Amino acid sequence: MGNYFFEADKDGKMSWEEYDKHSFAGDGGEEQKEIRDQDEKKFKFADLDGDKKLDLQEYHSFNHPGVSSCFHEFGMLTIILCCLAKISFTLSVYT
Repeated sequence: MGNYFFEADKDGKMSWEEYDKHSFAGDGGEEQKEIRDQDEKKFKFADLDGDKKLDLQEYHSFNHPGVSSCFHEFGMLTIILCCLAKISFTLSVYT
């Protein structure tokens, strides 16, 4: 496996806990929390077989969502949710 495929138990798959422990050490504040939350959503979306772990192919999709066809839907949902949040914020300012 490559240097970025963190799977401590050597089962050939990476759990969210393995990724989280290696990628998000300490308290990085609110910005890191947002990135972590987004990564967790991407992780779950990339887990195509539903075993709560990513094999190398699923990890590639997770790590490179722009080139993965399964992530086009995820990207569109993310854009829609961001737009809705901005609309909601704008409406709350003016009401």
